[in-house]
Amino acid sequence: MLFSFTKARLTKIFGAILIGLTATILGLSCFGKSVELSINGEGKTVFSFASNVEGLLRERDITLSEGDWLSLEPTAPLKDGLIVVLNREKTVTFIVGEEKRVVNTTANSVGEFLESKKAEHGSFDLTFNDPDEPIKTGMVIKAIRLYGLAKTDSPRKLAYLPDRGAPREIISKEPPPSDLKIKKTITLTATAYTPGFDCGYITATGAKAGFGIVAVDPRVIPLGTKVFVEGYGEAMALDTGGAIKGSRIDLCYETYDEAIRFGRRKVTVHILED
Repeated sequence: MLFSFTKARLTKIFGAILIGLTATILGLSCFGKSVELSINGEGKTVFSFASNVEGLLRERDITLSEGDWLSLEPTAPLKDGLIVVLNREKTVTFIVGEEKRVVNTTANSVGEFLESKKAEHGSFDLTFNDPDEPIKTGMVIKAIRLYGLAKTDSPRKLAYLPDRGAPREIISKEPPPSDLKIKKTITLTATAYTPGFDCGYITATGAKAGFGIVAVDPRVIPLGTKVFVEGYGEAMALDTGGAIKGSRIDLCYETYDEAIRFGRRKVTVHILED
């Protein structure tokens, strides 16, 4: 009997402990919330016992700065499944044509930043930054509006031309990378030019002349077309010229010596898909 009584008491004790633990866990679950917290485009699910958004941020040692963008009011109550988005303000240098200025933004990517500037500048046709590149304080964003192009009802797709910095040495052949989508391949007679030497610094489309810009006959290659010129690299057809008619193309170089060294030669030009 003693053994049975002891076993029964132990069973009751363990049962009471189990019930207490269950109640505690259920109680905590009732007060805690599972929310989605996204900071600068990176989201994760977090568990919080805070009563509002401000408390959630305080739990995670997040302090808001002037210029930051928060999707909800700090006093908004927390509840399960709530999505809280915080975009930190970043300072970048924005270059459009010859205009250069320092601006603040809460955008998370280059594409999102350019989209936010449409009201001020209109749609952009070309960027030298990957549109998916995350925005970081101190970065330089370059974009171009092709003022010389005829406007159409449908918006032009934003083209991405990697900014290669200083021109590379002229090479005899450079095939296009395998990831480029080629629409058409043609052979043209190429010459080279330098801004300021018998030509201006601004192209026919309003873009600043420089390495990666080529002059074409729009009847052969429409302005705004992205191309790959073997021996030169990726470029945009953003300029025209009095002597550039028919099967001619003029490649822009940064220095007069480079343009002279290129001379005149036949080149293979790959027309790339938009």
